[in-house]
Amino acid sequence: MFHTANSNKILHKKTNIQLSHVHYICSMNKIGFLFLMVCMTHLTKAQHIDILRTGFKYGPSAKSESGAALINASASVDVLLPLQRENGDAVLAGFNAEYAMLQIENSPAQHYYPTRFVLGYQKQLKSGNKFTALFLPSIKSNWQNINSNHLQNGIYARYDWYKTKNLKWQFGGYFNTELASLFFVPIISLNYYGSKNWHFYGVFPVNYNIMRNVGDRTRLGIRYQGLMNSIYTEVNGIPGYWERAPIELFLAVEHYFTPRIVGRFMAGHSVMRTMNLYDFNQQSDFRISAVRFGDNRNANYSAGDSFLFEFSLFYRYDLSDS
Repeated sequence: MFHTANSNKILHKKTNIQLSHVHYICSMNKIGFLFLMVCMTHLTKAQHIDILRTGFKYGPSAKSESGAALINASASVDVLLPLQRENGDAVLAGFNAEYAMLQIENSPAQHYYPTRFVLGYQKQLKSGNKFTALFLPSIKSNWQNINSNHLQNGIYARYDWYKTKNLKWQFGGYFNTELASLFFVPIISLNYYGSKNWHFYGVFPVNYNIMRNVGDRTRLGIRYQGLMNSIYTEVNGIPGYWERAPIELFLAVEHYFTPRIVGRFMAGHSVMRTMNLYDFNQQSDFRISAVRFGDNRNANYSAGDSFLFEFSLFYRYDLSDS
């Protein structure tokens, strides 16, 4: 028998990246030993790292104004290689790869492979706080006949302020050249590590989690996900793009099959979500989070909310073992 509550005794890890789901981690000690692990995403708490995670999400029959429902499914993996320096800083490099299937009712399925690359640096400050900056170029399309329309560029910056050893504030922003317009998301979030049974973590408004231990092997809670993104497409040879603007709320269950292998099942529903298909020349001026400026676009197709189901299986690395 093992107890997940024991993870509360683990010291805080210096490299703490919460942008996405999968990480490869490299760390180097004073004698030059290179420690390589295959990891998949995020540092859910200060006490452990979720690694080697796989996941699949399915959204059946999102209603549309045209009457033709939309079915969407996706699977993604994030890979990050932080090379930790002796002073606590880390050089960051990696990528995020997604498979996305979108199918309008009575039409052929469309397959896309949005891929984002990561290059950045995390600075360990003398105060004990951290600053992270990432450059995020991406190719968001089906990867056929790639040109400049397939490309996007993003920047992510975050300051982690440790008010106490168990209370962390996060401030920053995410900027990206989406296909409709420039896009900016301000970030402000609170992570709390002081409770034995409760877990509060995430990077709001990208994602946030409130989980509670309900047994030796199980956690139950709520997860929020939401970050607008766009994918280049061509319909009958005419350039266009899908704009996915999700706001998703889930009931989540995490179960420890072993002390390190964890499964998470989530069931939920989107809230005021839009999944719209536009001609490429349909543009707006600017967008800050959910607020659009100069948006006079007319979608060729629009789908709204649906039920959502997501399953993930990942390896949880306990820092007390390192």
